[in-house]
Amino acid sequence: MSVLPILDHYNHSYFVFWKCSNIDQSTAACLKEVIPNILSKKELVISVENPIRILSVGSGRGELDMVILRSILAGYKAGRALIHQTVVEPSNSSLVDFKKAAASDDIPEVVFSFHPTTFQEFSNGNQRERKYFMIHFLHSIYYMDIKTALAWSYDNLQNGGIIVCLVRTAQQPIYQTLKMLASLKGKAFCHICSEDVTDVIKENGWEFEKHAVKFYLDLKDILDAESTEGNLLLDFLTLTPYFRKTEPIEIAQQIEELIKELSYIQDGKMVAKFDSELIVIHK
Repeated sequence: MSVLPILDHYNHSYFVFWKCSNIDQSTAACLKEVIPNILSKKELVISVENPIRILSVGSGRGELDMVILRSILAGYKAGRALIHQTVVEPSNSSLVDFKKAAASDDIPEVVFSFHPTTFQEFSNGNQRERKYFMIHFLHSIYYMDIKTALAWSYDNLQNGGIIVCLVRTAQQPIYQTLKMLASLKGKAFCHICSEDVTDVIKENGWEFEKHAVKFYLDLKDILDAESTEGNLLLDFLTLTPYFRKTEPIEIAQQIEELIKELSYIQDGKMVAKFDSELIVIHK
């Protein structure tokens, strides 16, 4: 199957996940606290001649990118190009939405460069003109080899730069669902959590800090096999396009039971709590 239909389906399923949760609000609140605190400890000299360079990987529609940019620019005079941001995103539809968000936010201090490609292709393409102050993976660290991705990113950071990753914990329902699914299908479990990322960091002896990001997700539509949004949400939680159509009924039923066990009823919603960690690596 072409990667484009898969990307399109992923975008639809992620949008349902986003709509049924408060992940962006919780992550934005964390970023608004963490980024200014980090910047206050850095000796950054920012000017038109010496802008901050940021690489964002798999940022989707760019909502959280805007939060980071606003947090950085809060202490600087408006109207001058102080940030150069390189955006690597394989989904053309997401890039269209990102460009709209950037235009509507009206940030003249930021110059964007958009690359409709994967991180793997970008990192192999001799794109290293200058090093970055920040490289962030707010949605995408799950879909690449973390050792390779983090090593490349660390090598391409300027001294004093940071890598920012948002990663699920091992206790999160998505991780538990994927773990059960691998067991039911007799396959090796290969999905990552925050502990895997910190293991790589410790192996390399890098300095890091982490911050809890907690959010909730309304899962009630998943139990309705006829619900379009419920099926898309189930596809996202299992990372399996058209899960109910492609998996045996017995497996689908056991996954549904696990989701029920991980949830509770509140205000007419079937809610599950999700724990993630914002991990910041310092160079």
